[in-house]
Amino acid sequence: MFPQVPFCSRISGFALILVLFLVSVASAQPFHKITSEGNKFMLENLSTSKKKPYDMWVSRLANALVNTEFTDQIIANLDDYQRYGVNTFVVSIQGANLGKGMNGRFPKHYNTNGTLDLQSQLWTNLERLLLETDKRGMVLILQYWYSLRAYLVPDDGKALDATRRVTQWLKDRKYKHYLLDVVNEVPHDAYGSRPIFTSIAVLKVIDAVKSVNPDLMVGVSPTSQLMCPEGWLDNPRRWVESDIIIGHNQVLDPLLPGAYKFVAPSNPGKKPYINNEFWAQIDYEKDLRQNPRDENRYNFGRYNQSTVNTYLADLVKLRGYGGYGGIHSFHQQRIPYLPAQNGPTTPVALVGPEGTQPEASLGSGEPSLHWLYRGIARIQKYGPLPTHWDFNNYITGFETDLGGEWKRVDNCLAQTNATANPAYARMVADYGDLEIAFDARYLADPGPTGRCGIHLGGATLKDPAYRISIARDKVTLDQVAGSLPPRTVLASKRHQDPYQLRILEGRLQVDVGGSTVIDVADVNPITRRNLLFFTQGATASFDNVRVTPLRLVNFEDGTSRDWKAEQAAAWAVIPRGSNKCWRAIVPASQTRRALLDQRIADFEFDFEVDLSQVPGTVLQFRAADLTKAGGTGYYLEVKRNGTVILERQGDVGPRVNLGSVKSTIPNLTSVAVRVKVEGNRIAVHRDGKKLLDVVDVLDPLDRGGLALIAQPGTTWFDDVDLRVGPNRFPIARFHPFTGPALPKGFTIEFGDPDGILDLKFLSLQVDTGGNIFVDITFVLLPWFNVFGFDYTPDGRSVAFNLNSNVPLGPVNWTFRAVATDLAGNTTISDLKLP
Repeated sequence: MFPQVPFCSRISGFALILVLFLVSVASAQPFHKITSEGNKFMLENLSTSKKKPYDMWVSRLANALVNTEFTDQIIANLDDYQRYGVNTFVVSIQGANLGKGMNGRFPKHYNTNGTLDLQSQLWTNLERLLLETDKRGMVLILQYWYSLRAYLVPDDGKALDATRRVTQWLKDRKYKHYLLDVVNEVPHDAYGSRPIFTSIAVLKVIDAVKSVNPDLMVGVSPTSQLMCPEGWLDNPRRWVESDIIIGHNQVLDPLLPGAYKFVAPSNPGKKPYINNEFWAQIDYEKDLRQNPRDENRYNFGRYNQSTVNTYLADLVKLRGYGGYGGIHSFHQQRIPYLPAQNGPTTPVALVGPEGTQPEASLGSGEPSLHWLYRGIARIQKYGPLPTHWDFNNYITGFETDLGGEWKRVDNCLAQTNATANPAYARMVADYGDLEIAFDARYLADPGPTGRCGIHLGGATLKDPAYRISIARDKVTLDQVAGSLPPRTVLASKRHQDPYQLRILEGRLQVDVGGSTVIDVADVNPITRRNLLFFTQGATASFDNVRVTPLRLVNFEDGTSRDWKAEQAAAWAVIPRGSNKCWRAIVPASQTRRALLDQRIADFEFDFEVDLSQVPGTVLQFRAADLTKAGGTGYYLEVKRNGTVILERQGDVGPRVNLGSVKSTIPNLTSVAVRVKVEGNRIAVHRDGKKLLDVVDVLDPLDRGGLALIAQPGTTWFDDVDLRVGPNRFPIARFHPFTGPALPKGFTIEFGDPDGILDLKFLSLQVDTGGNIFVDITFVLLPWFNVFGFDYTPDGRSVAFNLNSNVPLGPVNWTFRAVATDLAGNTTISDLKLP
């Protein structure tokens, strides 16, 4: 985050040279549009007009608009949902069941005469959620009518008026990334005898939507079975049909006519199929138990592996029918019962894949939402999942009711009760080797006995675990209820220090301030993976938390782990001196591939390769389909003659060269290669020297698998090291816009994705021809009044917004934004005007 000091003083502090215009879109400018082709969803990038298949994974958050705080929680978790592969949310304008005694608390939305209550916070919450999901390429499924609140508009004619008004409200905001489940649970008893909610007359509601916006995809959901009604309406006579097949609980074959309530569609194979409320299998959620930590809260479920497995198996079965499904959970929807005098205004459980954490083992006695999300990620072949928290907005993913007073203080996770002994907050870490990085500081002198730190293992501070304990003059690594001897090093506590715990290849390592101070054998491995941040008799804060899975394959155990040889006979782990390596022997004019079939987006990948007997080697990454040699993906070729070439192969067309470097090195032998990928940026190092640093402006490829491609001859690979997650490149980017002029609000963003203030240099430049860039950073300064500036919502960047339109006309100019951090990482982004 940026410090709260005047911006003009930050300029000299950073040696800022800001650079000119371009970036951003007006708030109502849409980014994405959801469409369908046959029974498959497609997502269109409106800035490029390119479409790609949209693999929909849904989480039902029907009460997302109940109040601003709950909407805030959901927005804070959007990136976390994407990390697990969940990209679509069911949101209801009339909400859903809030739980016992709570249903009267849903905010106003429709008036009895069919007009909208636009003073309600609900509409502002919905507009914010539309914006934040659209920016991320996520989709909303909006519901207009819910059985327990449809009575608020008691006349069917007025209800159709309200339907048209909501549709117009949405149309006016120009967003295109949503679908409609316009009536939830037709024909639920709570609708009474109203035809438009309980019979085939529901077609009138679909017709009301289409009369305002015929481009929308509209469906209605049943109480059971499937629903996709169609038929004729009179006055005037017109055909009306649902665009989407929607199911409820059961996994049914959409091609079976008997599976439908009311009527079956005439051509079900041409319509997308969504399961609206997919929750019947998770029995432990149906009857919530009293929370033992807070006897007023009935939000405590029971983790059960068999119910989770059944749920996930049915999700796979649904997908086998061509359907889309996801998670419906009381813990993400219902407000549990509390006594009326102190009832809550928001659902008790935190939302998100990391919310309401279970223990990392069976029989924990807590809800298993994390395990459901992790299962969905596994179905999608997501590999290790990195996590990170900067606390620039909200505390998400942590249980904070386990002792002490946990809150956000100065954009950190802080425990503020010095008498709490102990206090801890809890979340779940990934399995396997990993690195836990965090910054820690004391809010006041902890005295000789005060401590803070982390505990990785059991669910309480008494359970077996690895522990880093930080005092004001020393750091200790020990093992609670284990046999690891304590290791202590002297380390004077500064204001805020970075710490790291690595579990890698049977060793435990602790870094303080970037230097390894403890390195010992892991003599008693801990299998459970609760991650606790704790304080003992002190107040402290934690920031910039990173949990990074580490996947080093050095072949010393004689295997290639998760890497699979496409043609096994060509590959073998062979001793080479005192070391073991992975050898590929390839006939002339052929290649052989080794595959990591996991869909990975951002990563740092290192490997050592001996090229002395081959012309070179190739790394393919973000491969959409590893079964197709030469298919979609990025290709990095490292040649023995020193040349490095980076290419991109899209779905169609020839390969595109993104960058190449020719070397004067005549004959490489053993080389170390590092590839860092974050978003649309790719940086390549060889033997510690950066050779390429490029930005793919051609609509970057999605996450995908990796392949090592051996060329003719004998290739030796060693120390294949994969670290999944962002690589902390600084931000320098232009937000998209339309039109020949630079519009008011046009935005240039400079920032720091990891939330640490380490930007050293910012620059804005322009090339008006001749490939000579002139620095114009000065136009960003406040006293020129060309740009205004503000923090981005996540607090990690400063966005410079153009104060008025600039009609440049048809000019062949290129703007360049540059950001460099103290570690020497540089991001360069160009914007070419048409």
